[in-house]
Amino acid sequence: MDTQDGMRAAPIPGFSRNWENAYLQFQTEDLERLNGFIGIQYNKVPDVKGKWVFRGGLNWTIDAQSGIKLLWGEAFRAAYSVETNFDLVVCCDADGNNRGGLRGNPGLEPEEIETLEVQYYSNNEQTHWALTGFRSELTNLIGRTRAADRVLDFINTGSLDSWGLEWEMKHFFSADLQLDAAFTWQKNEAHGKDDYTLMPDWLLKIGMSKTFASGSQISAFLNAQDAFHSNTIRSPNAQPVNPEADSRFELTLHYRHPLNWLSDAQSVLSIYVTNALDDELYQPDIAGGSINTHPAGAGRQANIGLSVIF
Repeated sequence: MDTQDGMRAAPIPGFSRNWENAYLQFQTEDLERLNGFIGIQYNKVPDVKGKWVFRGGLNWTIDAQSGIKLLWGEAFRAAYSVETNFDLVVCCDADGNNRGGLRGNPGLEPEEIETLEVQYYSNNEQTHWALTGFRSELTNLIGRTRAADRVLDFINTGSLDSWGLEWEMKHFFSADLQLDAAFTWQKNEAHGKDDYTLMPDWLLKIGMSKTFASGSQISAFLNAQDAFHSNTIRSPNAQPVNPEADSRFELTLHYRHPLNWLSDAQSVLSIYVTNALDDELYQPDIAGGSINTHPAGAGRQANIGLSVIF
C-alpha cells in the first residue's frame, strides 16, 4: 500500500494476511425417521493459533406433518483489518501528550459463538408453524479500551450469553389471502450485567396480504416491540436529552394496482406508507453513550410510484 506524494501516510500500512480453512461434513438422508449431520472445520488466522470448530444436528420426523430438530454449532469471526492493522495516533496537546487515536492489534483472537437450538415444527396445507428455543454464547468479543497514552486499543473484552424463544407462523386462508406472524422473546447477559445489548425483551411481527381478482394487492405489516433497555446499563453518565426508547408500533401499508393504460406496456401504480401510525422511533445511543437515545426512523411517510414496463 503506497501513499501519493504530498499526502499523509495511510492509517493502515501495507500488510498481507493469509487464512487457512478446511471443512468436512458427513450427513445421512435416507433413514426412515431420524437423520443428522456432523461437521468439522479448521480455521487458522495470522498471528493466532489455529482452532477446530464443530457442528451437528438431528432431524426427527414424527409424522408426515411434524418433527423435531436439534442443532448445535460453533462459528467464528476473525478481526477486520481495521481492528488488526489500523494505526492513527492524534498528537499532541500543549504538554506533548497524545490527544487520542486508534490502534490495531494483530494478536486479536477471533470472536467465537456456540449455539444450541431445539425446534418443533408442524405443517399442513393451510398452516406452517415452528417453535424454537435457543441459547448462544459469544466469547473473545472484540472491543476497545483507552491505553495509558490515550490511544484506543482493540482488545478481546469478554463474553455475551443470550437465550430465548421464537415462534413463527404462516397461514393461508385462501389462495389470495395470507397471514404471516412471528414472536421472539430474548434475554442476555455480559460483563455481569443483565440486558447488556439493550435490545427489547420481545418483538412481534404480523403481516397480512390480500390479492384481488383485478390483480391489485394490499398488504399491511405491523412491527411491535417492547421498550429498549436504558443505555445507563452500559453508560451510567448518559444524559437524558431525547425521549426514551419506549415500546413501538410501526405499521407499514402497501397497495399495488395494475393500470395497463397502454396496450403494449404493463403499468403498475403503487402506494407505500411507512410508520402509518406516526409513532416516535428512538433507540439507545450505544456508540457514544453520552446521551440517552437518538432517532431510529422518520415519522409517517407516503410514497406514490408508477412503473411502466414496455
